[in-house]
Amino acid sequence: MRPFAHRPRHAELALLPALLALLALFALASGGPACSSATGERTGKYAATREVMHTIATLTVIAPSSEQAARGLEAGFAALDSVDHWMNAYDPASELARVNAGARAAPVAVGPETFAVIERALHFSRATDGAFDITVGPLIALWRRAAEAQRLPTPTALERVRAQIGSGRVDLDRDARTVLFLADSVRLDLGGIAKGFAIDEAVEALRGAGIAAGIVEVGGDLRCFGRLPASLVGVAPDRLRGGVWATPEVEAGDVRSWPLGVQDPFSEGLLGKIRVPEGAVATSGHYRRYSEIEGRRYSHILDPRTGWPVADPASVTVIAPSALEADALATAISVLGLEAGLALAAARPGVEALVVSGGPEAPRIARTSGFPELEPLSK
Repeated sequence: MRPFAHRPRHAELALLPALLALLALFALASGGPACSSATGERTGKYAATREVMHTIATLTVIAPSSEQAARGLEAGFAALDSVDHWMNAYDPASELARVNAGARAAPVAVGPETFAVIERALHFSRATDGAFDITVGPLIALWRRAAEAQRLPTPTALERVRAQIGSGRVDLDRDARTVLFLADSVRLDLGGIAKGFAIDEAVEALRGAGIAAGIVEVGGDLRCFGRLPASLVGVAPDRLRGGVWATPEVEAGDVRSWPLGVQDPFSEGLLGKIRVPEGAVATSGHYRRYSEIEGRRYSHILDPRTGWPVADPASVTVIAPSALEADALATAISVLGLEAGLALAAARPGVEALVVSGGPEAPRIARTSGFPELEPLSK
């Protein structure tokens, strides 16, 4: 799970994305003229960037007019803001904060979205034998204090906190839609799954606003949907409300899939490019975010089973049907490690994973059988 990660500074934001999208929306060779709408405007690509959930979100859409694009983008960002309002543990007005404050004493009723995310999180905890666990709040707090004091937690402190966490200490009532903690020590942290859920909600909001194709990217995780019209191949996006996510290159390719760059965990560059049809991609890794204690780097990803930060692998990239699943599994596979993590991915329908382990001198890249070919960037 992910301590030190709730409020990244702007100086860190440029380094956060684990996937640099070389988007098919922008990256294909130039084609014919764009389609005309009834208003005389041409169908085009529109993008906007804002700060959401204490990170950077970029929404890119295909729309027949700037007016429809604006409506779609506003709906998408509203969906992201709603999830942040419900599930931000650091906002005392959020539903999650109310749960953490009151569920020790009595069941706390929550909305359908928050309940669904907690329920899915508990599913992933069971499916990963505790490698993914949203009750790690006390463990996150312990390592944050250790980083501030520049002193490693004692074995006694680690054991005491480990005894306080575990998804079995959370009881859900689906009919009443309530959350009850079965131990006073429980505190939920949805940092490993809420961002994925928010991306999925934004995609549905865009579709509901009539947007047929686009990409929602939040803090490096993303979900792409729909296909790029042939008439828009190679057309740059128009500036619209908050900035434009510009393409780094123009290339020929298959308009039915989205070229995405996979970050090299040991450098500022990319390992290569993959082509992904509709779906979500998430990456978890400790190469960008870590804490230094007594002169040594420690990952922000914690193993709930041992209490210690994860040392290897360096990064995990997951492709899944939903961003929620990709987000949760990227964290879980980071904790499980290469062999058990790939076995978990291979056993889940529609899920593929790539794991980079080892170090910069001798990196090891392994993947599930269906993970897309890692292509050179020049191809």
